[in-house]
Amino acid sequence: MHFRKPIFIRSVFFLLLCSNSVFAGLVPDTGDPNERVCNPRFYTDLGNGIIKDNVTDLMWQKATAQDYHTWEQALSYCDNLTLGGYTDWRLPTIKELSTLVDSGTAYPGPAINMSYFPDTGARSNYWSSTASVSTYVGDADSAWHVYFGNGAALFDKKGNSYHVRAVRGVSSSNNFVDNSDETITDTSTGLMWSKSAGASFGFPDAQQQCEYLSKSGHSDWRLPTRNELQTIVDYNRTISTYPAFDTNYFELNIYGLYQWSSTTYAFDTHEVWCIDFHEGGIYHTKKTTSPPPSFRPVRAGQCIASTTTTTLTTTTTAPFRLCPARQILGNDNPNLIILRVFRDSRLAQSTVGRKVIQIYYNNADSINDALERSPALRAVTRRMVEVITPLIGNKE
Repeated sequence: MHFRKPIFIRSVFFLLLCSNSVFAGLVPDTGDPNERVCNPRFYTDLGNGIIKDNVTDLMWQKATAQDYHTWEQALSYCDNLTLGGYTDWRLPTIKELSTLVDSGTAYPGPAINMSYFPDTGARSNYWSSTASVSTYVGDADSAWHVYFGNGAALFDKKGNSYHVRAVRGVSSSNNFVDNSDETITDTSTGLMWSKSAGASFGFPDAQQQCEYLSKSGHSDWRLPTRNELQTIVDYNRTISTYPAFDTNYFELNIYGLYQWSSTTYAFDTHEVWCIDFHEGGIYHTKKTTSPPPSFRPVRAGQCIASTTTTTLTTTTTAPFRLCPARQILGNDNPNLIILRVFRDSRLAQSTVGRKVIQIYYNNADSINDALERSPALRAVTRRMVEVITPLIGNKE
């Protein structure tokens, strides 16, 4: 029995990439060309009214819902939506909705990839499912939304009428671990955070403070992107229970709760995006604002691309198919977890490994087809995976 060697090898690599979600734990890039390339936006038009975000693994309604909706109407619309054969649509959380923001697009926008979401209007607001718990006078009965004119995350009265775009998929959640060395790791994203925030510095000085920081045996600290910084916002803790982050892990900063991100405001490059941890809003501010925000250093994180890669976009329109690893091994096979850990903790940490991962983007369809056409290839691949995963799992 003979197999074409290149296809066979790529099939095994494909299993490493796909196990338990191809992009598990990745925080998408912001679109700011001044930031490092880590997880470039990578969408697929499934051809049935659905756009697949291959970084977050979420499926999005391509078309904006007709008419404007109050917040309650938006919830009801999504709950009752049937699209592409799916009935489990919902209104996205504010964190999910914010991942669609393209921070490289200047006001008046729309700050979103128009190749995939072409009917998004400039200066348009879209509801999220996240209710505001602000107790300030006038803030009662409010909910969060994204202003796609520039990408800001704000909250407003639920009775206001805004646009709606439904989503489906597993909603992510934090899984913080205190490393007992003044650092906190979020195992859901792979990001390692400083437990304490730095003092108030102007933007260039805050960047420098992070880059010069040596802490807990690491010297590759940096300012977080706006998407990374938003991952630690707790939108259930705000104003009356501030700060809007988990104080079981992160120390309350005496210098203030307004914190820098590294993401440039495209309309005015003298400004950058910040997060107000009183309530979790995302706003832009001058790099020279006074008094300046504080900052929270971050490092690591799971990257699908090397720092020299500029784009991994696709315009493929194809029906969505399940990952072959799950088709071959089954959804509950423990080998999926071993392969995923190997991919994220080892393969993605080197230039060569990241290059291997990128092969997926160019060969996914052909590998899928080869596995589907050949039961013998599927059988051999399964046997090989069952042999190598114990070796991967036991390797120090």
